[in-house]
Amino acid sequence: MEHGKTVYRLDGDNIRTGLNRDLGFSKADRAESVRRVGELACLFADAGVITIVSLVSPYLEDRNAVRKRHEDQGIKFLEVFMDVPLSVVQERDPKGLYAKVAAGELKGFTGVDDPYEPPINPEINMRNQEMTIQQSVDVIMRKLVKEGVLVGGPVLPNGLPYPDGDEIVDLLVHSDKLAAKKAEAATLPKVLMTDIDVNWLQTVAEGGRRL
Repeated sequence: MEHGKTVYRLDGDNIRTGLNRDLGFSKADRAESVRRVGELACLFADAGVITIVSLVSPYLEDRNAVRKRHEDQGIKFLEVFMDVPLSVVQERDPKGLYAKVAAGELKGFTGVDDPYEPPINPEINMRNQEMTIQQSVDVIMRKLVKEGVLVGGPVLPNGLPYPDGDEIVDLLVHSDKLAAKKAEAATLPKVLMTDIDVNWLQTVAEGGRRL
């Protein structure tokens, strides 16, 4: 309520009980499901409602078509990629679907025995297995503020702007990127440093910019 905005979530399971109840899980049916929900999201947005779409959408072509439909109407479209390893998703399994897949009760399951095409350049890449719920929310809220979707409300206490140009800077290198970062470091210019120089460098890196 801080920003005075109306928000609605279109959930894939709920949509299938009504609007998409005539659709199955073939590639063509999945494409039509994404198209319908995309059109519904456009209508909600036209009414001034921020619409969150939580939908299994495995194919790039379908998602890009919905993006173009929004852009053609001048509607902001932000793609959020839940970049979570399959093993983590299987551990969570709140609906018990992956257990059914393992037991052979479900076939053609996205990401297991059916393809999933990850976004090439999503507006938000969410590795939420490494984040708290609040941190995940903060990432989305920052992006909405930066994109001008949320205006007129508080950003940070005392009206201060977000640091780092509204970008979250991760000071840790993830294990899957470590080799590439080491290779990059080997190509960078090198300088001789004393112990005092190193201490000052650490001070600056850990927060000296806040002085």
